[in-house]
Amino acid sequence: ALWRLLGRQQPVEVEIDIRNEIAPGPIEVYNTVAEIRGSEKPDEMVLVGGHLDSWDLGAGATDNGTGSSVVLEVARAIREMVVRGAPAIGVAAGFGLVLGARQVGGERFEEFWPRFEEVCATMARTRPTAANLFWAIDRMRRCAQARRTAPMPVLLKALEAEACRIWDEDLEVNQTMGRHGQALIPDGARILTHCNAGALATSGYGTALGVVRAAVNSGGMASPSPW
Repeated sequence: ALWRLLGRQQPVEVEIDIRNEIAPGPIEVYNTVAEIRGSEKPDEMVLVGGHLDSWDLGAGATDNGTGSSVVLEVARAIREMVVRGAPAIGVAAGFGLVLGARQVGGERFEEFWPRFEEVCATMARTRPTAANLFWAIDRMRRCAQARRTAPMPVLLKALEAEACRIWDEDLEVNQTMGRHGQALIPDGARILTHCNAGALATSGYGTALGVVRAAVNSGGMASPSPW
């Protein structure tokens, strides 16, 4: 749309809202194309860099070559509670690290590891109190270390498989919890919940609400109604 307006020589006004608070402190930047100072906040600026070096514009990749935001967007989603619920945070972090690993580059593990550690640190800063976040990061780090002598394509595939396992394991745990818990719910029970413990907070089934879901599926109680 922007290019069409420019092609018609129509006036264009662009407003940029960038809130990168994931990595506080100075950031070393290479191949800077432009520095755009804020009109309302002249002490702040937007750095525009060459695409191939977009990694260095923040502690994480900002572009994957298709115009899609990658690691920083996953981190921002966790930090700003777009993704909420401990299991969901762990799953999101796992896949976020897969995306980051793909952007890191390097033909040898010695080149890959320091930058992957930066990605892990970026993810860890999002929610310092989220246990599942650090559990998932630790699993991904150990997965990478276990393949330190493997070719990079093999290592990247292993990280993707590990993230999928985190997802699958959480789904299995939720469903198992539901099967065990639904046996404790009497027929016709009324249940009032006070927490985000459903599918959106997990890998797709639910923890506490997973028990309710299993009970409904077994025919032991009517479908839940929101209040």
